[in-house]
Amino acid sequence: MFKGGIELGRIFGIRTTIDWSWLLIFFLITWNLASGVFPSIRPDWSPALNWLVSISASLLFFLSVLAHELAHSLVAVAQGLPVRQITLHFFGGVSNIEREPTSPRSEFYISIVGPLTSLVLGVIFFLLGSSGLGRFSLPSQAPGPNLEQLDPISTLLLWLGPINIILAIFNMVPGFPLDGGRVLRSIFWSITNDLRKATRWATWVGQAIAWLFILAGISMVFGARIPFFGTGAFSGLWLIFIGWFLNNAAVQAYQQVVVKDILEGIPVSRLMRPDTPTVPA
Repeated sequence: MFKGGIELGRIFGIRTTIDWSWLLIFFLITWNLASGVFPSIRPDWSPALNWLVSISASLLFFLSVLAHELAHSLVAVAQGLPVRQITLHFFGGVSNIEREPTSPRSEFYISIVGPLTSLVLGVIFFLLGSSGLGRFSLPSQAPGPNLEQLDPISTLLLWLGPINIILAIFNMVPGFPLDGGRVLRSIFWSITNDLRKATRWATWVGQAIAWLFILAGISMVFGARIPFFGTGAFSGLWLIFIGWFLNNAAVQAYQQVVVKDILEGIPVSRLMRPDTPTVPA
C-alpha cells in the first residue's frame, strides 16, 4: 500500500495501482448486480450464490478494464513512450504515459487498441455465455426460461460480454481525452501537422460532447427520457457528473500540451539562478 491507493505490483514492468475511489465504484456495481440484475434473472439463487456471482462479475469487469489500459500501455512502450503506471479509479482506468506520442500514427495505434481490446473481450465473453443457451443470440432475445436455466458462469459471462462492448463504444465517443477523442486528434494532427492545433480542435469537440452530456442529464432529472441513458434523477445526475468530468479533463489535457509546447527547447539554465545568495550555517 502507499499514500495514493493500493499497489497491485508490476505487469510487464508497469506499476499497477488502485485508487481509493475504485473501492466505491466496485461496491456500487456489486450492489447493483446483487440487488437488481441477477435476482431478476435468477430469483432461485441463494443470497450467498447471488453475492458470489456479483462480486466475481465486478472483479472480472475491472480485470477487463485493466486489460484495456494494459493494451494502451504496451503499444505505447512499443512506440518508445515510457509508461509510469496504470491506475484503476472511479471512472475506470488510466495509463500514465509520460510523453505525448511522436506522430499521428503512433497516437492512433495507442488510442484505438484499448477499445479494440474491450470489444474483443466482449465478443468472447458473449459467445462463451451464449453457448449456455444452446444457441448464439442476444440475451434480450432469448426466452425467459432459457435465461432462468443458465448456470452461474454463463449468466456472469452474458453480463460481462455486453458491458465490455458498451465500454468499447463509450470510449470511442469523440470526446477528448477519451480514446475516441484521441483518435480524432490523430486525424486532425495528420491533416494540420500541428499537435497544438489538433489538440485545440479535439478539445472543442470534447467540450461540446461534455456539455451535451450535462444538458441531457439535466433533462433526465426533470423527467425526459434519453435513448440509451433512460430517465430519472439518479441517472441524470450521473450523466451530469460524467459530462463535468470530461469537460475538465479536456481543458486540462489541452493546457498540458500548451505548457509543453511553450517550454519545449528551453534549457533549465534559462529558468534557474546560478548565483543564489547563501549564508553561513
